[in-house]
Amino acid sequence: GYTALHFAVRWGRGEIVKLLVGTYKLNPNIRTWGGYTPLMIAGIWKKHEIYRLLSEVYSADESLRDYGGFTSQYYLENHLQIPGFPQTGELSHAVDTPDCESAGPQTSINQPPANSNFMRDIKDS
Repeated sequence: GYTALHFAVRWGRGEIVKLLVGTYKLNPNIRTWGGYTPLMIAGIWKKHEIYRLLSEVYSADESLRDYGGFTSQYYLENHLQIPGFPQTGELSHAVDTPDCESAGPQTSINQPPANSNFMRDIKDS
């Protein structure tokens, strides 16, 4: 599945990436079940600052390929999405962070709507 690092990268949370990889020494090349590294997630979602942080500061391996044979650079240069991460407009609640794009209608993050499929989608990925 997706780790906290994958989610921090997806939402552009550089301070959490620094905490996980810099302070707690989490492997910057950790893979999801689909073979995606955090660097690939940064490429897919066009998180250029996070991409540079992972590759230049934490030496994430840009040559790694996912199980489909694609590299992080391929994702950075092409507009693709991956299964398991909801599109911004598909979220049922907002992530209230100053450095994150709007994630949908403003509701409490502690009380997701009953019709939310988000966690089910993550578990099934």
